[in-house]
Amino acid sequence: MKIGIDNYSYHRYFNEIYPGQSVPDGIWGLSDFVDHILNLPDIELVEGLSIETCFLPDDDKTILSQLSRLSIPLVFQWGHPDGFMGKTLKDVLEEMKRFLELNQRLGCEVLRIVVSSISYFEQPHGPQISRALDFLEKILPLAESHAVKIGLENHADLYLSEISSIIKEFDSPFLGAVLDTGNFVRLKNNPRKAISVFGEKVYLVHAKDVSIMPGYSPDDPQKYGCVPAGQGDIDFPGIFEDLRSISYDGMVLLEISRMHPDFEWMGEIKMLSRGLRYLHSLRAEKD
Repeated sequence: MKIGIDNYSYHRYFNEIYPGQSVPDGIWGLSDFVDHILNLPDIELVEGLSIETCFLPDDDKTILSQLSRLSIPLVFQWGHPDGFMGKTLKDVLEEMKRFLELNQRLGCEVLRIVVSSISYFEQPHGPQISRALDFLEKILPLAESHAVKIGLENHADLYLSEISSIIKEFDSPFLGAVLDTGNFVRLKNNPRKAISVFGEKVYLVHAKDVSIMPGYSPDDPQKYGCVPAGQGDIDFPGIFEDLRSISYDGMVLLEISRMHPDFEWMGEIKMLSRGLRYLHSLRAEKD
């Protein structure tokens, strides 16, 4: 397994600031982010890095030149914030072609995508699943032609059983799952069960630890805030055990979305540094 960082953890620095969140000292472009990673004091702990396509510039030459500065395995993540929702098939296919090409040129093995988002969770899931099936029917041949696997993430939009049904519908070696540990808990699904359900179809893992925030109703999936890995509700020792049982050798990427108010003082950089050391310690236990 490769331990690393999902760059959505820095969403405030890319000017995606949730209501109530503080504004960071400055807003980053791609070169600022690359500079930040290269200057991390514990960069040797970053063995993988995901790049949210929504935070990228429009110029592919700039993307290639900046990301080529990193000697870290990369993966692109398409679809934030709402996946296929609000997009035409034509627009999605154009974006898929672009990022599959970038994947290929940078040697990335997986492109993460999402169906929708937590904003659509209370809407009927059937039409969202049908839309995903229609879109994936056109996307998968493109993925195969670029030799890039498509990983479908649980984006707090669909239940484990629904994501599994989509993947089984195609039974393609180019379609698997991206497991977000925190998002499973938000929908009352067990991330360890997800590993057993998907097995070798697990293409990527988002290591997101969460804990309940005050002021939310018990059934609100948004009641969970992110905490340092190992200090929340996620059973990471069990998850690492399960990943070993399926011989998983992909990336396990720390992700921070909405930070729990008890840990806002720490900030993203300290929280990620603590998380990296924790996940490395778990991996070392059995090495």
